[in-house]
Amino acid sequence: MSSREVYESVLLEVASLDRPALIDRLAHFAGDLHLDFSEDFLARCDTDRMRHMLVAAIWRCRTKTATAV
Repeated sequence: MSSREVYESVLLEVASLDRPALIDRLAHFAGDLHLDFSEDFLARCDTDRMRHMLVAAIWRCRTKTATAV
């Protein structure tokens, strides 16, 4: 899969999440990148900003994995 296709799949994955799912994914991010957001911060954070942060975190982990191979 090309880099563009991977990026588009990440965008679609994150776009399909509702606000509670975004908060859960950011609070319990499963990747080698450690995210440490407080519950209060996530509760006050704009939904679009959370989407951006999650896309960036997923993209970073996937590209790091791809370059390590």
